[in-house]
Amino acid sequence: MTLTDLNKRTLFRRPQKESLQEDDVQNVHSSSNKQEEADGSKGGHKKGKRQPHFKVFRARESTITSLRYNNPHFETLVNAGICLMVTMCLYDLIKNSYEKGRFYLDTDDYFFAFGTIDKAFFSVFVWLCLMLACLLVQPAFMLWKRAYRSAPKLSNLFFSLLFIGYNMCAHIIVISLIVVYDLEPGLSLVISVEQIRLTMKSYSYIRENACKVVRPWKETDETGPAVWYKGQLKPKVGNFRQYFYFLFVPTLLYRDEYPRTEKFKYKRAAQYFGEFICLLVVAVMVMKNFIRPSFLALPEDPPRYLLMSSLGLMSLGLFLLVLTNGAILHAWMNFGAEMTCFADRHFYEDWWTCIDYQTFYRKWNYVVYDWIHAYIYQDLKMYAKSRIFNKISVIPTIIISSIFHEYVLAVALKYCVPFLSLEFGILGGMFYFLRPVLLGQRIWNTLFLLSLGVGQGLMIWCYAIEYYSRLYCPKEDTMLNAFIPRTYECFFGKT
Repeated sequence: MTLTDLNKRTLFRRPQKESLQEDDVQNVHSSSNKQEEADGSKGGHKKGKRQPHFKVFRARESTITSLRYNNPHFETLVNAGICLMVTMCLYDLIKNSYEKGRFYLDTDDYFFAFGTIDKAFFSVFVWLCLMLACLLVQPAFMLWKRAYRSAPKLSNLFFSLLFIGYNMCAHIIVISLIVVYDLEPGLSLVISVEQIRLTMKSYSYIRENACKVVRPWKETDETGPAVWYKGQLKPKVGNFRQYFYFLFVPTLLYRDEYPRTEKFKYKRAAQYFGEFICLLVVAVMVMKNFIRPSFLALPEDPPRYLLMSSLGLMSLGLFLLVLTNGAILHAWMNFGAEMTCFADRHFYEDWWTCIDYQTFYRKWNYVVYDWIHAYIYQDLKMYAKSRIFNKISVIPTIIISSIFHEYVLAVALKYCVPFLSLEFGILGGMFYFLRPVLLGQRIWNTLFLLSLGVGQGLMIWCYAIEYYSRLYCPKEDTMLNAFIPRTYECFFGKT
């Protein structure tokens, strides 16, 4: 697949039948989508036809931030969460001090996932190397731009293979360093996620800029990118400064210009960073007091132990999901947006009000959803020649997304047991087509949250039980053993 083929589909894809409301859902307190649809119908298109949909960024707050500043009842729930964190920390402090017979603040659980200080500095060095390698993509792209004028086919083939080879080498090197230096799960997770993020960002930069070289256009055009992107993408190829800024903003879609805040608000940045730390503290408390005690030793009655431990984690599944959303998609993303003065905070939506999985997959994480929709889902639909495949093209999209998630977990844990792919890729693909009927919305929302919490808790239990099985029943570290589950052999093989 060459750069020319990719961007013919990007620039001249057929008008989609989906409405703009499905792909760019409005914020909770925003009513600008109707105006956006009206504007989208202009620009030289024939009446009755819709233009291809492209993500258009606009200044808006994230959902939880809007609720906090506009709804005092929601602010009370946030304050209740702070009280919960304080009481959990006091409980842990008093318990540890009583057991030690003196004042004792146990900080080991907060840093065990990140190892020693030398490994932390080594991980920072690896991240800097990944960032420097990713920065070379922009100069390499400019070389392709020059070579394309004289030898289009040869330059497309050579630089496409070069980009694929660069990413393959980067991932292989990252995995090798994690295994050789035996980095802890926390450090491994951060490095693998960063490598995936840089890969997706560099790919987006190439896709959005190669079309400017293959099919040039002008800002005065009455149709095409001049209208579709509403001025956020310019006819000129993005320079190094724009690419450097793009690598740090909390979005995976490249644009030449983004909506920016007027000034840097350091107080709000500190607030979001503090919220991120507090939510991590709560997550550690939950792990220490509710998850780890279930896996301290091999049980005498394995069937009963597996049943009770799985049920215990299922009851915490929804709580852990809310923690994940609050820490990563709200606090950390908003902190990054404040640090870069990025004004579009539409990182997620009110997924807790969903009644089906189709809506949840879209609302849960707009950062990843927008990239997958632009470069996987729409590309698959362009390849499809039948209406049936167009309707089910979401299935390979979900499967590909689950493989990416599985890769991140496999690198972090140093073993690959595809629980997430089975649950998210297969069961999630089946639930995607289920539609609520007969019962009311409140009942369906309750059933949806119940299934979401049970599934999340069961998935965490599967990875936790496999992790501790490998600790209690160690084997030689070979590639084959990394793909063979050890839970059954560890719990039932010695009886």
